[in-house]
Amino acid sequence: MVDVAIVSLQLAARPEMVATARPKLSGIAKTVVRNADVDEFGLMGDTIVDTQHHGGTDQAVYVYAADDYAWWSEQLGRDLATGTFGENVTVDSLGAPWPEISVGDVYQFGDVELQVTSPRIPCDTFSAHMQETDWHRRFRDARRPGVYCRVLTGGSLAAGTAGARRGYDGPTHTVLESQDLYYGSIDDYDNAFIERALAGPMHPKERAKLVGEMARRAARG
Repeated sequence: MVDVAIVSLQLAARPEMVATARPKLSGIAKTVVRNADVDEFGLMGDTIVDTQHHGGTDQAVYVYAADDYAWWSEQLGRDLATGTFGENVTVDSLGAPWPEISVGDVYQFGDVELQVTSPRIPCDTFSAHMQETDWHRRFRDARRPGVYCRVLTGGSLAAGTAGARRGYDGPTHTVLESQDLYYGSIDDYDNAFIERALAGPMHPKERAKLVGEMARRAARG
């Protein structure tokens, strides 16, 4: 296990308008809070507007790291406050270099256990919120997506709480492999990779994609 610590917590008490191509309400703009209770759906009191693409039990909590914010601040030439990316939990670091962060890893803070399910894929709302040119591509290419987590055990979180990252000890795939799978062609992945990924606690949407692919391959013989 590797020590990590909570730098800050954020939630959106109410939705705010975001200037996308068709302006819409969103909960991406977060406010820093000192403490928060957590259940299977994430930080209690947080606002999720687009429930088709955000929230739910398998991406209940979005976690981002302060050391990645430092990198982005240098790239963008401006200071980025915690919560800028709309994350619920900002940690000092994710506890390992990005290539080692895997689906199934667990972040534990007291009684609360958060299990990594997938990377954050940038959307139009995120781009409009950031007001940076070509943000989709830049965020993807930076390979610092942050992690969505499911809540294995709920409880209370507080800024400044020390915790730990526990690496997943079974077959799985990395968060960056998950990102590459989203953007790439499924034909680039062999059966061994797919079977390894399916053995881990991946996000159900990604799982359905891989199960469907294995069925198609089996049908082709």
